[in-house]
Amino acid sequence: MAGVFSLLSFFFLLSSGANNKTFHTIKGWRLERDLFVRLLRYGFPSGVQFFLEMAGFTAFVLLVGRLGIASLAATNIAFNINTLAFMPMIGSGIAVSVLVGQYLGADKPGRAQSAVYSGFHLTLVYMLSIAAAYVLVPDIFVAPFALRADPGGFSEIYGYSIILLRFVAVYSVFDTMNIIFCSAIKGAGDTRYVMLMTVFLSLFVFIVPVYLTVVVLEYGLMVAWVFATAYIILLGLVFYVRFLGGKWKTMRVIERKEEIPIVSPTKLGRVSKL
Repeated sequence: MAGVFSLLSFFFLLSSGANNKTFHTIKGWRLERDLFVRLLRYGFPSGVQFFLEMAGFTAFVLLVGRLGIASLAATNIAFNINTLAFMPMIGSGIAVSVLVGQYLGADKPGRAQSAVYSGFHLTLVYMLSIAAAYVLVPDIFVAPFALRADPGGFSEIYGYSIILLRFVAVYSVFDTMNIIFCSAIKGAGDTRYVMLMTVFLSLFVFIVPVYLTVVVLEYGLMVAWVFATAYIILLGLVFYVRFLGGKWKTMRVIERKEEIPIVSPTKLGRVSKL
């Protein structure tokens, strides 16, 4: 019901008189092949990247579940607590992506770069504060999960959760780089690179090593979380290096057509006489 309400609300906003008059949201309902293909070109890799990230962490939880209820519960607790830091960063990433697209469309790559670093600094301050709280006062975050739980059964889960929050604190700082700089190059249209790097790292740094660790070698929960942390750190570094490379500054989601100057007949006559 919430999803239906959200859909109807956005449809109402899009079809309102002011928006329709300015952006032709109702009159422009017909399919335009070129724009549709362009949306697929930039949107499909971005969708694949998001799918792989969600599928990777889902597979991670399933694999950790093989280690026992305590390991599974602690992992779920750590990921749930991480949403406190993760969701606001997603909002910052969306804002950065929009601003990069707007400034590049206006041929202002310098302003686009400033917007990215402003978003990064703002998000990093927030993330460092949350990470410090994860390490210094972890009980504030874990205590709500202990309500109505069996004290004896929850003690092992509690111990694991405190340790896992330290992993979250470490990788959350690099997750800031991951989300902000990934959003920046995606806003410029570099979605194919993002998809390819996510495929490579999720397979060979995240899923396969965790599978070998948990199922084959039976090393335990902490080693699995080491690979999960390494995966986030590498994502952040890879996208930051790509951002520093500067290729995104020359990319355009919608290319600007060169205007051909129109010469008046009077000027043509003067030129012919010369």
